[in-house]
Amino acid sequence: MDELAVLDDVELMGDGEQVVSFRIGDEILAVGVDTVYEIVRMREVTEVPQVPSYVHGVINLRGHIIPVINLRNRLGLEEVEETRSTRIIVVELGGESIGMVVDAVDEVVTVPTDAISPPSPVLISIDTDFVRGIARLEDRLIILLDVLKVTQFGAEGDGEEKPEALPAGDAAAAPAIEGGDEA
Repeated sequence: MDELAVLDDVELMGDGEQVVSFRIGDEILAVGVDTVYEIVRMREVTEVPQVPSYVHGVINLRGHIIPVINLRNRLGLEEVEETRSTRIIVVELGGESIGMVVDAVDEVVTVPTDAISPPSPVLISIDTDFVRGIARLEDRLIILLDVLKVTQFGAEGDGEEKPEALPAGDAAAAPAIEGGDEA
């Protein structure tokens, strides 16, 4: 499916929060929909020298240069080959856009506030420094990422030096999801 699904009409619901859920291996993770600018199919990523190991490189997204991080690497998980389901979630923070490579994007889901618990290192297999909570929904747990911390270059505890400059694009269009299920 090649059509764009616009996220403009997604709003916070009552006592809940809407998140975009995605997969990295067997884990279901999510970020707040209010930070998601766009979701695009995996594309050619240009490597940038002398950046932290979790920085995958940069992409050209409609004339804007966007840095892209490998979320698996950033979270300390084993790298795998890209598939047809691999996506780049472009988030916007403080006027800057940053892409995060994920295995697959699932859905936009409303998480009731009372279903969110503080992170527990016993329950999840990723670094809890990047986790702001764990949502319990029916028969699954969704790890809610702190998108600001996970995309922060040179953050404390990541073992990487902060690069002098990493190009970032600016966002001018409405948030969108590119490409859904593919046959």
